[in-house]
Amino acid sequence: MHRVFYPFHRMDQLVITELAGAEPNRLDSKLKQGLSARDSQLRRNWIAIVGIAAVALGVLAFQAFLHGHYSAVDEYDDGVYFGASVELIHGVIPYRDFAFIQPPMITAWLLPFAALSTLTGTAVAMEVARILVDLVTVTNVVLVGVLVRRRTTTQVIVATGVMALSQGTIRSSQTILLEPFLVLACLVAFNFLMSVEHITASNHRLWWCGTFLGVASATKVWAVLPLAATLIVLAPRGARELRTLVGGAIFGFGVCTLPFIIGAPRAFFQQVVVTQAIRNGAGFPLPQRLADLTGIPGLSSLTATHEVVGSALLSLVLCVGFGALLVGWRVRRDAPWSPLERLGLWGAAFVAIGLLAAPTYYYHYSGFMAPFVALVASSLVVRVKDPLCRIVPLRSLFLPNLLALFAVPVAVALLLGATIIEVAGLPVAPGVGDAVADAIPGHGCILYANPTLALLDDRFTSDVSGCPHVIDWLGQERVIDNGGAAVPSDDGDKKLQIVMGRWIESSDAVVLEKSDLGLDSANVDYLDRHFNREADVPRGLRIFVRDSRARHIRS
Repeated sequence: MHRVFYPFHRMDQLVITELAGAEPNRLDSKLKQGLSARDSQLRRNWIAIVGIAAVALGVLAFQAFLHGHYSAVDEYDDGVYFGASVELIHGVIPYRDFAFIQPPMITAWLLPFAALSTLTGTAVAMEVARILVDLVTVTNVVLVGVLVRRRTTTQVIVATGVMALSQGTIRSSQTILLEPFLVLACLVAFNFLMSVEHITASNHRLWWCGTFLGVASATKVWAVLPLAATLIVLAPRGARELRTLVGGAIFGFGVCTLPFIIGAPRAFFQQVVVTQAIRNGAGFPLPQRLADLTGIPGLSSLTATHEVVGSALLSLVLCVGFGALLVGWRVRRDAPWSPLERLGLWGAAFVAIGLLAAPTYYYHYSGFMAPFVALVASSLVVRVKDPLCRIVPLRSLFLPNLLALFAVPVAVALLLGATIIEVAGLPVAPGVGDAVADAIPGHGCILYANPTLALLDDRFTSDVSGCPHVIDWLGQERVIDNGGAAVPSDDGDKKLQIVMGRWIESSDAVVLEKSDLGLDSANVDYLDRHFNREADVPRGLRIFVRDSRARHIRS
């Protein structure tokens, strides 16, 4: 008697087949059948991956065109990121020439579109860049599918479905935000790290994994959390492998940031590290953060508007999730956690803790959590199946298996429906229109409090000598005012008021979107005395044009 082992079509683990006294011809036949079954399931898995990616693209297109996210002011941060990239094209360097409180890699991601703006104008280029974000998100769905492609088709549908339809995934893709690019770099790194379910034996792939994690860290510092998870999973392999990965991470981060650090080392450290660490808290409270991190559409808003009902549903979701983890943990001896599964678990734990403890939390942050929830859910869906079937008080397993067969498609369909309802309920983003163009003819030195408005108005750049480079009004406030932005302490910060006073004095027109954005009474008085406020301006804009605009505005 002898035993022969070979991989079969069960992609979540190696299926062991024992052939006792089998003849060589019969063994070859069995091997061919096994390989054929494996190839057949792999094809089904790829169909599922492409299908879910197409669904994600449809939802994102629905979100974009239904709510006017293109050609509209949908955010503040997107203008900061794209504006910084446009300025970089013109030789104006972040940190050295203007405040920029994020790592610099987003300016590189957007550089091709910033270059396009020199031909088409900033409005068209920014709209093209927004379309790119949707394509990046769809790519992320495919990359999650690639990680789990050797698992069962059910698991592939769960992983890609959760990734594609998570509330964070959809909301962080509505315009130019950091999370899609951050997730892209992390998922590319994970695909270099993993060979099916296990860590690659190639040092070159380990180095590339580290490099892309370094690129992710240069996109947003949160990437240190999945980097820590990767080091924990890799630790049993030995110190040499750890050094290879860490070396790649240092290289990737250094290539992306070193030119900016050399140009302004003190400003880089102050803006990217210090200001981020001490910035004032804002955004979601803890219960709403927990609800948002689940990725279930509408749960965070329900928790905010109907606290009792939302908290009850959140508690139910958390109990089910932790219960599934407990069941999966108890059966680990029969089916040990693979390195990919442990990567998903550690990554989810670190990212969740980091986002819950962060001083600020906004609606798009959970987009970073989505891939880790997807990987964990894909693992648990098979780990809890057999224990649940055993506790069902039926002699026949027909009903439990039938329920298991339809549970995942029904769950994905419900998630899709909830996502569509959530997207349909979002407010329409206000269009730019001709409000500013009608109030301020020509292209002079115009100071915008919101850079997105300037970009979509095609007035972002100016050839007027001495025109201030104000990319991130609120970011500059945070840098000078110890992490605060548009807070009461702005009035008493003399350094901040001097800086903003210089901005106004150098400008031919000032466009404010809300309140006075930190201006003290002296600067407000200067506006009133030297500028005329335009009447009947829509969208709540406050447009001030200098009295002598005929001499200052260049047509």
